[in-house]
Formats: sequence, C-alpha cells, structure tokens
Amino acid sequence: MDQEYRELMEFLGSDGMVEGLVAGKEWAPALLPIIQEYRQVGGRTLFAHIEEYGSLVDTIVSTLGLEHVALHTASPVAYEVFSRLYPHVPLFKEWPQDQSFDHIVVAAAGVFQACDDIVEDVANGLGALSQYGTSHLFLPMTMVQAQYGVNNMVLQFLLAQDRMEAIREWAPLNVLEFQLGPAEVKKTRIAIREIEGESYRETAFIKLPHGVFGDMPVFSPVNYGLSLHSILLPGDKQSPCLGQDGIYAHDGRLPAPIRASLEGDDTYYLSFSRTLVDHRLENLEGNQVSGGRPSFEVITSLSLGQPQGDTYWIFPDKELAYMWYAYFATGSGQIILSKLASMAVTDVGFGQLLGSCRRAVLTVDQEALLVEVIDQALRNFRKSGGDEAFIELCKVAEMEGNLVMP
Repeated sequence: MDQEYRELMEFLGSDGMVEGLVAGKEWAPALLPIIQEYRQVGGRTLFAHIEEYGSLVDTIVSTLGLEHVALHTASPVAYEVFSRLYPHVPLFKEWPQDQSFDHIVVAAAGVFQACDDIVEDVANGLGALSQYGTSHLFLPMTMVQAQYGVNNMVLQFLLAQDRMEAIREWAPLNVLEFQLGPAEVKKTRIAIREIEGESYRETAFIKLPHGVFGDMPVFSPVNYGLSLHSILLPGDKQSPCLGQDGIYAHDGRLPAPIRASLEGDDTYYLSFSRTLVDHRLENLEGNQVSGGRPSFEVITSLSLGQPQGDTYWIFPDKELAYMWYAYFATGSGQIILSKLASMAVTDVGFGQLLGSCRRAVLTVDQEALLVEVIDQALRNFRKSGGDEAFIELCKVAEMEGNLVMP
C-alpha cells in the first residue's frame, strides 16, 4: 500500500499541479473534524473532488469503512490511480445521479477544474442527498468574486436553502463552505476561519435568516462583516475583484512552476503590513485616563522586486498593480484596510480577505493616464526622497484612487 501511495502522489504531481499543496494536506484542519463527525453519526458519504485532497483519502476510508464511503474525482488521471489503489470503494468520474447519500462532502478550490464547472456539478448533484442528509460544500471563492452567470445562479440557489446552517470563508484555502443540515433552520451562522498549523481560529458574525444574505447586492463574508461596522464595500457584481485581477501569495491553486514563471523581474507586487496601534492615554502614574480600542494601521507598498513579508499580491500587469495601489491609497481604501486587518486573526488570512474588494472599470485612456501620473510621482520620489516626496506620492495615489474606487 505504501509503495502504491507514493506512486499515486508522484503520478498526480508529475505535471506540477499539486506541488506546493502537499498533496492536499492543507485541507486537514477543515476536513478531519467532518470525517470524525460522520464516523459518529454513521451513514454513507460521498467525498467529491478527491484529486485536491488525495493524501486524506486513506484516512477517510480507514475511519469510515469501505461500506460507508464513495469517492468522486473530476481528474481522469486521478480516477485511474485511485481506482487501482482502492478497488473496493465506489469511484465515480461524474456525479452519481442515480444513487442516494446520507452525506456529501465537496472540497475544491479550483486547482484542476474551472469554478463554474465545479459549482454547476455540485448544484445538480445535491439531488443525490437523502431527505434528511447533510453536506459540507467547500467551493472556490471565485464563485463570490465573479458573481455572474452560472456562479451567481448557484450562489443564489445555495443562499436560498432553508437548511443552510453555516457559511464560512476559509483562509488560505480560498474557499467558501456551505453547511447544509438535516432540517430547516431559522438563522444561518456566518464566519471566517483562518488555518493556523493543524487547527483554525474562527471570527464569527451575527446570525441572520438565510434569505437576508441572498438579498444583499453583493454577498461575501467580507461584505457582511464590514456592513456590521457600517461600512459598505464599494462596487457591484460586475465590478472586478482584487481576487480576479491579482494572484495572492498563498493561493494554492497555482503550481510552483507556473508561479515561478510569473515572479519575474517585470512582475509587480503589492504588499501589506499591518501594525496594531494602541490609542490609550495614561497619566504619570500609569493609569489609563482616556482612549479607545486598539486599531490596525496598514502600510501598502508597491514594488518590482519580491517583498520581504508574506502578505502580498502578484500582478503581471502594471496597470492593474497601479489601480489597486491607488485604490488602497484613498480615504475609503484606508478605512477598508483597517477594518479588514481588525477582522483577520492572521496576516495570511488578512491578505485573502482583501481579495473581495472591488474596483471600478476604467477605460483604456483612463488606465494610461493613471499609470502616467503615478509613474511621474514615483520618479520624483526616487529622485528626491524624503518625507515631502513621499507625501506627494501618497496624494497623487489618493487622487487617482478616487477614479478607481467604484
């Protein structure tokens, strides 16, 4: 078995598609509790898109037992290998429409298949769930970042489910989890979960009736979390997200070879550094006399060389890098950065939350003018340096950012 397993991982990694994912081990904090839960309640469970978490399949089969597990993969290569490795476990190339399952688990960030194909299959495949069945659907964040077409239809379908117990964004998995329970619920839990080592930390928001989320102009946990702070994230469903324009440093969908080819000398990086600021005032005796709650100050940096920190976004396109640099230089952008920094527990999680921010669509002429103006400000800053040049650069970026802000 060990030899076959090693061959499996080598086979799946031969094209570089799972390199950096540790063969799906990054899914363990999200999936292992579910596996243990289904071990307790019993029933037959379908685990879909196992090509993304291949290293956990042995744990799934050994924990739940052969008779309680069925597997699905969208990868022809994975199908051939897993069918040899687990010949006695039902394995499907396509969603099994003619069978019924007590539980369905989907875990797909979009490494091997396009988001719209994944979510359409899942929406159609939920018919295989038994009457009182449960499910955990981990779907690509692209579904909420690009809320149009199939993505929007499936998102609205899921938000309308009266059995929706919880919706969670997982960082840095770059997925949104939809948890369906066995019976109707009055309110849906919504949260952000950030993986730390072998566990995770959760930021939970106020529960609301599931229908409320479907009525939001643009739904995402970030949008909802900011709305609780009386901040409405600018933009509509047609406004491009940072998650669509750039590539996050911790996005596991990119295999190492492709990532290396992107990180060249002409690649632009937008990095973020957050610092906790204490606003309390103390008297000479050290007693607090005034002040509010601590807040985060976020410094945004634009560079051609790879940043030293690990919270950054990659742009192969100069125009896009400049647009987002200007976006976060505005007053509204600074407020969004500060609030998202306070919502996130980890720096890595903070970077992913930024992916839900939306910008305005500029014309070609507007993009060219923005680049020209910021380029000139950058040249002045590099030439003279000093506080005055930096302040001037910030003012220019803020003015141009008002054009980028929806």
